[in-house]
Amino acid sequence: MKIDSHILTLYLDNQLSENEVRIVENALADSIELKAELELLRAINLRAVDYAEISSETIINKWSEFETFVSKPSVIKLNRMPNWIKIASAAAVLFFGGLFFYNNYFNGEVEKLAKQTEIYTLPDGSELIMNAGSRIEYNEHTFINERIVQIDGDVSFRVTSNKNNPFLLLTDNSNIEVTGTKFRVYATKANTTVSLFSGVLKIKNKFNSITLKPGQSASCIENELKSTTSSLSDLSAKIHLLDFEAAALSEIVKNIERRFDVTIKYPQNIKNQKYTIKAEGLKLEEILTILTELTSTTVSIDGRIIELKS
Repeated sequence: MKIDSHILTLYLDNQLSENEVRIVENALADSIELKAELELLRAINLRAVDYAEISSETIINKWSEFETFVSKPSVIKLNRMPNWIKIASAAAVLFFGGLFFYNNYFNGEVEKLAKQTEIYTLPDGSELIMNAGSRIEYNEHTFINERIVQIDGDVSFRVTSNKNNPFLLLTDNSNIEVTGTKFRVYATKANTTVSLFSGVLKIKNKFNSITLKPGQSASCIENELKSTTSSLSDLSAKIHLLDFEAAALSEIVKNIERRFDVTIKYPQNIKNQKYTIKAEGLKLEEILTILTELTSTTVSIDGRIIELKS
């Protein structure tokens, strides 16, 4: 049985057989997109009830407002629009209810594009290091209850742990489910690569899924999903872009600590000094060499503890 908007509507209206209900619920358990579409249809139905008594004149006026809204260049772009329009058009009131919900629900959509390497914090406290050119999208109105982020580019994550509310990351060819972890994702239209530093992470596409442990990487290229095991130094070597313009040493150090999962100590009298660093293709050792030259310090390494000494 193909699970589409029509079947989901019958499911919400309790018009499916017990066997069909089981099939739908199994499909919902395996598909983030299908689950999101179900919630959208549920909300539309609720809005339709709320607006059942709206006059024809009001509907016409609101429709005119909506036409003006969608004609503007700034209209919100959705990458995964569920196919609910056919259902909403079955009745004028339901259609209006859907438009009303669309206009209000998705106004919380946030798109962040990094023009240079920068740190960004999501509403749940999760922290991101976004390399230049990277882009994320999420809904700030619903994020605390539904932690879903769409990504394109090169981003490192430190996700706030919440086992009851997994962190879901969407790329063009795969989904990543996280429970409190540090990892890095490089995503393009055809390729997704994820490297795990700590915590638990599952990456899946429509054909397969892989659960990663710290020190493992996985890639999804042309629908082929596979994993590899790498050392920490191998993973660190992949995070190689530095792009800071007159940034305080404290900001630069914080960025490096989060990328490589290390602690860096340095003289406090130079923490506010500003430096410009633009380099790529660097390993951690090479980045530390740059720091010591800029700050006129020497470096001492003890496990994951790094100290810059005057």
